[in-house]
Amino acid sequence: MAKDRIKTDKKPMKRDKKGKFMDGTAPGPGRTQGSLDFNTIFEEAVKKISSKLNIKPDDVDVEVLTKGIVLALGGNYNFWKEIIERRYGKVKEVVEVSEVIKDEQGINIDPALKKAIKVYEDELKKEEYRKGRQNRN
Repeated sequence: MAKDRIKTDKKPMKRDKKGKFMDGTAPGPGRTQGSLDFNTIFEEAVKKISSKLNIKPDDVDVEVLTKGIVLALGGNYNFWKEIIERRYGKVKEVVEVSEVIKDEQGINIDPALKKAIKVYEDELKKEEYRKGRQNRN
């Protein structure tokens, strides 16, 4: 473990046969000590610019957001999207179900879930078939 890593009390990384992390193991060494997230870096940049221009940090924030809105109105949403998602989090996407399927009891099931259940049931049947063939031998 490098000296600049945050030390944890977690056990060393162990994986099972499928490559998944086993219970109680750490997935990695952690982030480097002293590293900053985007919001902290953004706020430091705003303070630096505001001190050079002799204006309030809030005024710099307003200017950045104004520029983002102007660019978005011109059709360039990338700047706006990146600032908003990094500062305030990604907007939740709404997933609409276009088709309603009912199971044997009349309960509505999402088509994707219905497909996943079918795949799972098919895998179970294959596994039972393999075990039956192995027991015969």
